Amino acid sequence: MQIVTYAERRLVKRHRGTLPVILTCPHDGSEAPAQVSERTREQTPGGCDFTTSRDREAAPITEAVAQRMLAVTGLSPYVVIARFHRKFIDANRSAACAFTDPAAQPFYEEYHTRIAEYVSQILSQNQGRGFLFDIHGTSGIAADPADLYLGTVNGSTLLAGFAVFTLFYVGLV
Repeated sequence: MQIVTYAERRLVKRHRGTLPVILTCPHDGSEAPAQVSERTREQTPGGCDFTTSRDREAAPITEAVAQRMLAVTGLSPYVVIARFHRKFIDANRSAACAFTDPAAQPFYEEYHTRIAEYVSQILSQNQGRGFLFDIHGTSGIAADPADLYLGTVNGSTLLAGFAVFTLFYVGLV
């Protein structure tokens, strides 16, 4: 049986895949980056979303999805997982909002450089197409209860003209 293996640098786990799919997990880390102080609301610039809670179990889910994709297809997705705790670095924010200690920058950049590298590779090999799934945890949305939420920032992360209905209703196309 094939197994998805990971390398790690600066508390960022990564796997270079063979499918045009990237799985990212920015908020399930539990590690304290060496010599990086926790960020505080007071030091964070105004206008920045601020939370320090983890998306518990998002990393094991991300790894399990990657492993299942490999088992089913024989090909693996690209994977990038932040192992640093969100109280130090919020990987899904701009650098100005993500950390307050300059010593956190190399960890933040490692996460984003890996993703950018993988996106570039996928797009160059697949006629500018690929998928990126940013895996998060949630306690649920009361007005819209579900086991899984897919977001596209109101369609802005999709290519113009992408027929989103074909993702789930293949038989109708």
